[in-house]
Amino acid sequence: MTAEVLAPGGYGISINPLGDYQRTVAPAANFDISMSFVKTQFCDIDVLHLPACMRLGVAPNSIKCPTSPGGPFTLDLQVTNLMPAPVVVLNLFACQPSQLPPGAVTVTPGPVALPGGILLPGATVTVPVTLPGIPITGGKVCFCASLATEEPGVPPCEDILCVDLPNCFVPCMSLWESNVLCAPDPNNPGGSLYTAVVNVMNLTNTPGNVVCFQPCPPSQLPAGAINAVPQPAVVTLGGPLLNGQTAAIPISLPGVPTSQGGLACFDVVLKTAVEGQEICREKLCIPLPRCTEPCMALQATNVQCPPTQAGSYTLQLQITNQSGLPANAYSLSACPGNQLPAGSITVPPQPGSLQVFGSPLLPSASTTVPVALPGAPFTGANVCFVVTLFNSGPGGGGGAGGRATPNN
Repeated sequence: MTAEVLAPGGYGISINPLGDYQRTVAPAANFDISMSFVKTQFCDIDVLHLPACMRLGVAPNSIKCPTSPGGPFTLDLQVTNLMPAPVVVLNLFACQPSQLPPGAVTVTPGPVALPGGILLPGATVTVPVTLPGIPITGGKVCFCASLATEEPGVPPCEDILCVDLPNCFVPCMSLWESNVLCAPDPNNPGGSLYTAVVNVMNLTNTPGNVVCFQPCPPSQLPAGAINAVPQPAVVTLGGPLLNGQTAAIPISLPGVPTSQGGLACFDVVLKTAVEGQEICREKLCIPLPRCTEPCMALQATNVQCPPTQAGSYTLQLQITNQSGLPANAYSLSACPGNQLPAGSITVPPQPGSLQVFGSPLLPSASTTVPVALPGAPFTGANVCFVVTLFNSGPGGGGGAGGRATPNN
């Protein structure tokens, strides 16, 4: 018995289900269609190999990165007509999700047209294609193509093309943090806040004069991170920041809880002027340590200049005990270099020996002690030193430290 099968493209093929051989049938269009007959226990299984109707490819070295932020990738698409009739229509469109390989995305390319309006059988044409909406980092992108003829009985031909687009991200500045510290909060006595130095290196050829700090777009915030708003929000640099140069900018992070630590993120924007052109925008995320609750509050008052250049500054230091134990003594010492805020200095304060309070300094109580700062520059400076409280609670003596920063 012979069965008649209508293959895609309208080609008629005669199949003998009892045959035990391979043969090639040439339809009217002079296309060779190979059919393999595989013998089974009950009947033969016909495997039909249909010819491709088009060939898609990308011209060598034609994939180009976007020329502006948010712009499309571009490439030159090569299309070969393998059908027996001239092609008059080329369409490019997004593929179905089921057609995509793992990890790929699909887009609808920009409109295209056949050069000359026709593609003859066996001919190849190169068509410029734009791929909008692709992240600057690239990735595997697929789109589908269809060819149509005007010949009756020749169905449209469809195929899919997947392209690996390059990562076109080029950083316009390098960012890193340094001197991340827990510092007393001047607007919240007894509280603390984070301070840090943001280092900005300009990698563009455009000089920058202003650095702005802004919250990140929520969609770009890593999971669990805090969207911070650094202060000052706008910093005018002392001079143009040229290519390869770095500016170190002290900031604070008010409103960021200090008890748990975590990751604080914000955008750094380099501009030509306060209301000028935006040169570069990058995100910076700073790992924050967990700050212990301050054991004391410190306030410097009545800061007096030295009587001579060789003399010492003097001040009155108010100490408020915020620990849960009475304090019996205190000491003053220079600040370790790794705890100094940017632009600050330290000197050995006086008195330098252990000082015993006249009576225990109870929790929440305050007292005022005199301090001298020998060696501080006569022209003034931001001077830091460490204050340590000692107690004689259960189990022996203990100590807790704080940092004072009188602005000379």
